[in-house]
Amino acid sequence: MEQDSHLIVDRETGDCIGELNPGDRIIRKKIIDELPDDPGKMPFSNGEWGKTYNSSLNKLARLNLTAAEYKTILLFLTLVRFGSGLVAYGNYKPVNIEWLEAELNMSNKTTCRTLQKLLGHRIIAQSYSGGERIYFFNPYIYQKGRYINKTLFEMFKKSEWAKELRK
Repeated sequence: MEQDSHLIVDRETGDCIGELNPGDRIIRKKIIDELPDDPGKMPFSNGEWGKTYNSSLNKLARLNLTAAEYKTILLFLTLVRFGSGLVAYGNYKPVNIEWLEAELNMSNKTTCRTLQKLLGHRIIAQSYSGGERIYFFNPYIYQKGRYINKTLFEMFKKSEWAKELRK
C-alpha cells in the first residue's frame, strides 16, 4: 500500500474494502445512479436527448407537411432508440399502426396516409421483423448516439437528407 493512499473500511465489519489513491475522488450514490451506462459520458440534463441538423430542420419546415405528419414526426423523435434508429415505445416494442392511431387519436386512414408520406420523404424507413412492420427514423435528420449501425446507414445513405449533409 502506498503512503499517500487511504483505506476504505466497511463500518459494519471493519474489513478493508478498497483504498483511495491520489487523484481518486468520491462520488455520491445519487450521482452514480444518474450517470449513463457508459462511464465516459456525463449527462447534459436529466432527460434523454438526441441530435439533429439545422439544415434538416430547415428542410422539414419547408415540406408543407400536414399537422398529422408533424405530430407523428415529433412523437417519433421521442421514441427513436439509441444507435439503432428503431422507433419503439415501452420496453422496445416497435411502433405499429394501431398503437400510433391510439396514441395520436387519428383514424386508420389518416395514420396510414401519414406513414406513407413520411416513407415517401425518406423521413422514416420501414422494415419487417417477425412478420410485423417496424419503422426507423432517418439519422440524417435526428439520431440518438454518436454512431449509427451499418444497417441504418444503408437504409438512408442515398436519401436526399444524406446527400444534403455531404455537400
